[in-house]
Amino acid sequence: MASSTAAVTAQVLKVTEDFAVNFHKNLAEKIEGNFVSSALSAYVVLSMAAYGAGGVTAEEMRSVLRLPVNEEESYRAFREVVRELDNVPNVTLKVANKIFGSNRLKMKEKFKSITSRHFHSQSEELDFSKADSANVINQWCSDKTNGKVDKIIESDQLTVDTTMILLNAVYFKGSWKNKFKEKNTKLLSFHINETATVDVPTMSIVNDFFYKDLKDIDAESIALPYANEEVFMIIVVPRKVDGLKHVEKNLEKISFDYETDFERYKSEVFITLPKFNVKSEIDMIPSLKEMGMINMFSNQANFSKIFNASAKVSNVQQKALIEVNEEGSEAAAIAGEPLNVVATLHSYVPPIMLHVDNPFFYKIMWKRNTIFSGRIVNPLDT
Repeated sequence: MASSTAAVTAQVLKVTEDFAVNFHKNLAEKIEGNFVSSALSAYVVLSMAAYGAGGVTAEEMRSVLRLPVNEEESYRAFREVVRELDNVPNVTLKVANKIFGSNRLKMKEKFKSITSRHFHSQSEELDFSKADSANVINQWCSDKTNGKVDKIIESDQLTVDTTMILLNAVYFKGSWKNKFKEKNTKLLSFHINETATVDVPTMSIVNDFFYKDLKDIDAESIALPYANEEVFMIIVVPRKVDGLKHVEKNLEKISFDYETDFERYKSEVFITLPKFNVKSEIDMIPSLKEMGMINMFSNQANFSKIFNASAKVSNVQQKALIEVNEEGSEAAAIAGEPLNVVATLHSYVPPIMLHVDNPFFYKIMWKRNTIFSGRIVNPLDT
């Protein structure tokens, strides 16, 4: 049983990563500037809803999400994934997913039990006609993310006709393994396009990092580990100022195995990286429809395993934020000094120079899975 569950868990994580690539690609076509999103969080809450669906709705959702056929094995796999996400050491990771359903329809107790036991999420009934229903939802979001994500929905997004909403919010706080020193942060030029530059606070450090030359997409990549080395930020910098779209269309070519690649591609690198702070509010419905989940938003939607009455998904909202500075992602206070780089005169090889000074793609990974992904076009924009 254990080995079977482990295999299904590995399958779920692999499919989640494939979903992350497609989800980011879709968002990248719709959003012009900076953004941050969490496909992992979105995948979990959509899977919760998929297990409450029937008919065409279930077929579409299961096809796009590529969910395992055996539901009991799948439940155990999701329980393991959520448990691991809740217990990643040396970082703070809050993944909050919830389904709110109209109290006019009454959720089935079996479905509530499934989401509570296997997804660590309390599905809840709410009177969407009440003026304070948005406040209830936003308070849940704030509580789950240490107050960092304080509003995920507006009151005018909820009406008496709202039957079900899917919400996910993610908060991450991590300290770099090798911290940037504040005294080295300087104003440097960043090319936001081929004709315009802005001066931005830019950090710098020299150390041994994973570095990979992605020649087939004309870009360079680097992995910056957090205090927990199973968690790291991948930055992909196009060689051309206008090369980001090409990179984002080829995300499947950006692979990284944390168990082997750190040693295989370890190099001494001098990196300059702009500080940035991004908060994104994403209406996921347009992207999900384009990816093939259409029926769930129509009057023909079938969520018969959640409600006895007819219901459709009215909103799928995600809110995510990321702040990158000298300490890490969102200021942390874990003590530690960077490793010193020592080399003799005769054996010294100059470090690779990586200047992150034009629009770039980034993602925070846990082992082989993407927690966040996004892009920076202008580091001064929030």
